[in-house]
Amino acid sequence: MERVRECKSCRTTVVEGIQDIDHELDDDKTVSEEVYQNRLDTCMECPSLAHGSTCKFSGCLVSFRAYLIEKKCPDPSGDRWS
Repeated sequence: MERVRECKSCRTTVVEGIQDIDHELDDDKTVSEEVYQNRLDTCMECPSLAHGSTCKFSGCLVSFRAYLIEKKCPDPSGDRWS
């Protein structure tokens, strides 16, 4: 899964994809593929998703944040991932 998007702040190309980050993380720090996909699907439907890639609450790329086991959805009205 790879998406190429223009960064709205720096106007450079951002290559966004799990294959770019998963080699740097230990398996015990990441969620399963099923959990990841459920989290990402939730983010893609969220009205607080900016530019199809960034959470307005955390400023994180959702494809990265959703992959990390210790992270929660930062929506102040409640965790949309639970």
